[in-house]
Amino acid sequence: MTYAHNDDIVCVLNGGNSMTNIREQTKIEALVSALKLECTGLKMLPRLLQDRGMSASAICRKDYGLKGNKQEILEQMEAMI
Repeated sequence: MTYAHNDDIVCVLNGGNSMTNIREQTKIEALVSALKLECTGLKMLPRLLQDRGMSASAICRKDYGLKGNKQEILEQMEAMI
């Protein structure tokens, strides 16, 4: 088990997991949470998202090339987890 320190955050790295994989997984999980809010009509504050002013569904479309409405994108993102 290895500990990696980055920006005062400690991540535990096991086996084949790398810091990039952990960050990508965390990003996907955060986008799924934001998409669930968007599907109910709420929006995340833009400053909390990496790309200011973009909705979670727009970020998913741009970064992962997903297509469809918000519910379909949510289902596709949940399949990635």
